[in-house]
Amino acid sequence: MVRYFLPAVFFLGFTACGLQAQEEKAAAAARPSKKTVVTADKVRVDTAKKTGVFSGNVVVTDPEFVMTCDEMTVVFNRKENGIEQILAKGQVTLKQLGEKDEIPTIAHGREAVYSVDKGEIVLTGEPSIEQGGNTLTGRVIRFYRNQKKMIVEGGTRLLIYETAEGKKIQ
Repeated sequence: MVRYFLPAVFFLGFTACGLQAQEEKAAAAARPSKKTVVTADKVRVDTAKKTGVFSGNVVVTDPEFVMTCDEMTVVFNRKENGIEQILAKGQVTLKQLGEKDEIPTIAHGREAVYSVDKGEIVLTGEPSIEQGGNTLTGRVIRFYRNQKKMIVEGGTRLLIYETAEGKKIQ
């Protein structure tokens, strides 16, 4: 079963872009101590447009997953000072960090767009999901975080491999 990862990448907050207000500091102190770390070669912040663009060797490390991409744009919500949308471009890889005995789930694509209000993550550009050697592909892969479901559209293909003993790889 494919677990839904990505939740924390979309809670980067203003700390990552240097836009933290006093209320945000107080709210952050009240949150659990999970932290998300974003590294990149460069970050450009446009406070007027409410955007932050991380570029070059972008790595997002979270307790639940690791994401790498060439560029990540964070669009902040003008009304609530939260995150509205995140766009990851160029060799996007998302690796779920499950329990130590779990087989990791890895998603690939050229672009991933997360719309916070919908709870929807859209992976495009030859998207695929791999787990234990099994691979699911399609033209577009949509994850609905709040509903715990996934839809694969266009040319959907599922490859399930068996071991030499005839057992399915999980």
